[in-house]
Amino acid sequence: MNAYVHAILSDITCGEACWCAREDVCKCSCGGKNHGILRTPDGTRPVRTAKIDGYRYELLAVGERHDLYPEIDRLMKALPFKSVNKTMGYHYSWQDTDKGSPIRVKYATPVQVEHWAELTAFRGLERGEFIRKNISLIWKLAA
Repeated sequence: MNAYVHAILSDITCGEACWCAREDVCKCSCGGKNHGILRTPDGTRPVRTAKIDGYRYELLAVGERHDLYPEIDRLMKALPFKSVNKTMGYHYSWQDTDKGSPIRVKYATPVQVEHWAELTAFRGLERGEFIRKNISLIWKLAA
């Protein structure tokens, strides 16, 4: 119970440190559900989560930005309107940069690429190539 309370108060997202149980006590947002899961023979990798602008998201896809454009466009067009002004007849669509948007797109950092299994394909890139590829992460709002 104490670990769960600490996780809520610390608001640390669940990741490799928890999944591999690098600490004795779980201190992240899973409340112990995923603690040490990759150390068991039948353990499956949980969905990576992140907190973006105060909202919790789950990783949906990774790749080079130009390869992800069609998927980002499809996901954004499938969303309901952000708001509707009936008086003026305006419909406002979500943008992938809006706070609270159901879909968020972020660039991967070099640290994420070096440490996240989901980004293994992009490891070892030279700085210029890393920048040119615009490695991106598509996040969906967690339920």
